[in-house]
Amino acid sequence: MPTLTASHIEELLESDLDSWEWATSQCNAKEEAKGQRAKHDGSITSRR
Repeated sequence: MPTLTASHIEELLESDLDSWEWATSQCNAKEEAKGQRAKHDGSITSRR
């Protein structure tokens, strides 16, 4: 997925609020997954 720049975000806000909300939720889901993966990796390394 391409990175959202400020101008992309402005365009989305002007053109389609749903797209903006979708993009935001996708970003948040990715960040959550990253956080969970990091926690998971931490627990594995501490067990060794």
